[in-house]
Amino acid sequence: MFNKEEFSKILLNIQANYNNQEDFAKYSGIGRTSISQYINCKIEIPPKPHLLEKIAQSSKGLTNYNELLWVCGYKQMIDEYSLLVNGDLKYLDKLFEGKELNTDEKIQELNKLKDGLVNYLNSCNNQIEELKKRDKFLVQDSIATLNVEIKITNEKINGLQKIINQLEEKLRN
Repeated sequence: MFNKEEFSKILLNIQANYNNQEDFAKYSGIGRTSISQYINCKIEIPPKPHLLEKIAQSSKGLTNYNELLWVCGYKQMIDEYSLLVNGDLKYLDKLFEGKELNTDEKIQELNKLKDGLVNYLNSCNNQIEELKKRDKFLVQDSIATLNVEIKITNEKINGLQKIINQLEEKLRN
């Protein structure tokens, strides 16, 4: 559940490290109006996770992505993301819940998922290259958002590869 009061406190703490709300908005890539509305508890719906990543990156160490996910009610996402990026085999329980697959089939499915993430990663990189050809000031928020997506996608790909390696090792033994 979205704890908008706690989220407001976190934003206020971060904002206190900037000259003003406009500077905080500029460095976080989040609109000043949105920040103001969240600080004043006027919005009932939490920001999307990619925006939370941007806030965490601009927090000057006052908070982190997982804390923001938690306060905004994305607990399940924290658990699954953590299992995935750490290469924990428990991620398979969530991913294949209700499916009866042998180890080879799981590896095939994981490779398909990884290939999809690699394609998405390439798409993000292509979008950044296209955006760089435009007015940089107008597209800096879009580029920042895509860079966050690239970082998260790379973490997921690395986690999937760790899981695939563990499953392949089980097959060899």
